[in-house]
Amino acid sequence: MAGYNVRTHACLPCITGWIEIALGYERHYPQLAYKIIVVNTPKIFDNVFQILKPLITKHTREAIVIYGYNRDEWSKFLFKLFEKNQLLPEFGGTAKFSKPVPK
Repeated sequence: MAGYNVRTHACLPCITGWIEIALGYERHYPQLAYKIIVVNTPKIFDNVFQILKPLITKHTREAIVIYGYNRDEWSKFLFKLFEKNQLLPEFGGTAKFSKPVPK
């Protein structure tokens, strides 16, 4: 979540937007995700997630895994799910794509 800024992304209009995204996901894609992995999150992200939590189903809540800046912690989790050649270098992997991945 590089570039996340509390002023920009956790303001009242933004929180309303995050709520709409969560509700839209629940309406149109219920129980689609096996895991939703969020890494490099600032501490404020936990507060924003607490606001969204009551709006999403138990299945989705259980699928969401949130990690802060501790790379050792989240990379161990990622390596349990993916081979290193499937992950980009910024996630500890070795994958290379022919087209640049937007940041």
